[in-house]
Amino acid sequence: MNITTVSTPPSSPVSSLCSDRRSEPPESPGAGACQALLPDELTVCGGRARGRGRYCAEHGREYKTLTRAYKEASEVVLVLDKLVLPRRTDVLTLHDVPSVDDAVVATERYLDAIEVEIEGRRTHHRRFFQTKDDGHEHWLKNLQTKKAAASAFLERLRGRKRDLVMAKEAVRQFQESLRRIELAVLEEQRNKRSVHPYGFGGQGSRVDWNESAASYSSVAAGSRAPVRPPPFRRVDPWATIDLEGQRRAAGWQAAPPYEGPGGASDSGSCGAIFWIVVGWMLLCIWFG
Repeated sequence: MNITTVSTPPSSPVSSLCSDRRSEPPESPGAGACQALLPDELTVCGGRARGRGRYCAEHGREYKTLTRAYKEASEVVLVLDKLVLPRRTDVLTLHDVPSVDDAVVATERYLDAIEVEIEGRRTHHRRFFQTKDDGHEHWLKNLQTKKAAASAFLERLRGRKRDLVMAKEAVRQFQESLRRIELAVLEEQRNKRSVHPYGFGGQGSRVDWNESAASYSSVAAGSRAPVRPPPFRRVDPWATIDLEGQRRAAGWQAAPPYEGPGGASDSGSCGAIFWIVVGWMLLCIWFG
């Protein structure tokens, strides 16, 4: 719903609406005269009232226009009450900037509607009523309370947006730093590979390696003679038996291997000598 802005004379800004600027009360109109004040809020119209009404035809239309304007603003305030006021304690639940921006727009519309209603009601009451209305004053006081709460909420939303923007910027800077580190590491690795392309101190380059690989691939992909298996040969089992017999016979005819000092042959020689000596001694004793 569009908010209709109520035009007021330059002599009555919104900031001074609460104070009574009239130094003297307006003159009482005569019977059947229009009781509305002119835009200067000091001079009584004095024109002829319509029928039993209190205002002339011109001020009667102005009365309706001003009433419609502040009532439309009041409807906007009532609608936005349900959107803005319940969210005053949920600022921290807004986790991104677009959500905060939506809440800021709704709160600003809410404040604009409150100001339009306050200004329209006060202007209307001053122009067309010269007596104080307690109900009117109570309504304005309630609007002032809503305005203060909405203003505080708007400041909290702006603070929340600053925090989110700063956090997002911090994340962006951190990611940018990581990206710079990764690029530096990749550049260092490329420099090392350009000096030692094969990983063991070779003096070639990556281009030479690629060319060697390409040439090998071309040779491997070329046409080659087919590989044929060797012809099948039948194995003679009797020939295998003869070979095994020859091998064993050669092993029997060969001299036994030398076992070195202390081997089996030395032990047998020592035993024979011992028995010869013992026999000789027995013979000497017997024939003694």
